[in-house]
Amino acid sequence: MSGVPLKQRNETLQAGLRKSPAESKRLLLDYLLARPPDEQVHVLPGEVDAGRRVVEVKYRRGVRPEGYEDQVFVHAPKKTTQAAHLWVQLLVDHDIEKLILECLDPAFATKEFLTLIDPRSFMDLAEASLALTLGIGWRARFPRFANRLQENEKARTSEKNREEQH
Repeated sequence: MSGVPLKQRNETLQAGLRKSPAESKRLLLDYLLARPPDEQVHVLPGEVDAGRRVVEVKYRRGVRPEGYEDQVFVHAPKKTTQAAHLWVQLLVDHDIEKLILECLDPAFATKEFLTLIDPRSFMDLAEASLALTLGIGWRARFPRFANRLQENEKARTSEKNREEQH
């Protein structure tokens, strides 16, 4: 869209015809917040206490690639300060992929692995990562902070648009 005038590009983005990367990332979080209960990954208190949960993964190619597993461990951050950092980072950039990569075993903590799995498995890993990082009740706490951040983003966007018009 580099040859498209700024005003037209903004109108296109606002119309939702072409989402910005930030909006696309936010869309994943919005989906996770509203994910139907029968699709949710339920992390148990004992799994939070242990700091890990096994998540079943399926691959887009239909069969497990050689060297990969059908189940992977998702781990909680080792330190509370690391969990807090991941929480703030998620609120700022909405990048759920970063959180997942931080919570996977090193053998699976690659973008290559994430490109092999199907979208539902990606969302299952995201949900388990959120529960192990933020706690089981993350859905109840997340919207309040996310809404505040979204209001701040709208204010920054509005201010930026005013600056571009002058």
